[in-house]
Amino acid sequence: MSVPDTPPGTRRRPAPRRRLATVAALVTSLAAALVLPGLGLSVPSPAYADSAVGRDIRTGLPGTALTWGGNHRGQLGDGNTAGSATVPGRVCGNATCTAPLDKAVQVAAGDGHSIALLEDGTVLGWGNNASGQLGDSTKTDRATPVRVCAVGEPAPCAGFLEGVTSIGAGDSHTIAVARPLADLATSIGASPEPVANGGTLTYTVRVHNYGPTSAEDVVLTDHLPTTVRYAGATPSTGHCDTPPTGTTNTVTCHFGTLARGGAATVTIAVKVRSTGSVTNVVSATGTTPDPRPVNNSAAITTPVG
Repeated sequence: MSVPDTPPGTRRRPAPRRRLATVAALVTSLAAALVLPGLGLSVPSPAYADSAVGRDIRTGLPGTALTWGGNHRGQLGDGNTAGSATVPGRVCGNATCTAPLDKAVQVAAGDGHSIALLEDGTVLGWGNNASGQLGDSTKTDRATPVRVCAVGEPAPCAGFLEGVTSIGAGDSHTIAVARPLADLATSIGASPEPVANGGTLTYTVRVHNYGPTSAEDVVLTDHLPTTVRYAGATPSTGHCDTPPTGTTNTVTCHFGTLARGGAATVTIAVKVRSTGSVTNVVSATGTTPDPRPVNNSAAITTPVG
């Protein structure tokens, strides 16, 4: 079959099928760049491949970390530091390997170390730790995952990194993006109900931190109703700034830091000066961003009779 002549200096356009093949080749090259040796790149779950050290680390459903390949520094996280694995195995979820590491949402690997981001925003690391890349404030290799310490924590760490949204790893270093968030929720109860006019009414106020990180500088504010008189306040932690006994003003309790899942309470006693009902509104705030401020306040109405 003859090919039509092309004027000099004119480039022939490739056939449609050839153009598709060219585009496919470009896409393949871009995808391969994610796993080129020495890049130390991480890819959000479900997969991360590290061809620089000849091993893969992937998350299987539902959020279970799986590893295989070389294990000379404990980078498989299976409790061993020798040999290799030619098929995927589960990473240990604790120091005794009695449970697998699950609830992982992202994984990354460097030259002999691995890290995992869990759904609660905490980070685990295992394997080579010669440069402190596991973040546990030591330089000891780990054959099972350990939690990454909070910023500035010396060994043994009393606090751990929280609120992490993304992780990555290089040959001998690890990086993370953290965004602290603390969901404070306030509740209030009153006793007795009903209360007699002139009697003592005791409020029990609770502030709970649902996380995912610690809540800093938590403060509870209670603008006492004008129909009561302050009698006393007892916080479970921190201290309260109170008005003089027998007056009506604001009670402000400073609880300090509440860990994720932690709570603080205060009992506030007042003398009732009303013949109808008493409504009290309390609210809590903190310096850590709160994703759900709608539950920071609570109110209760107590009948008087």
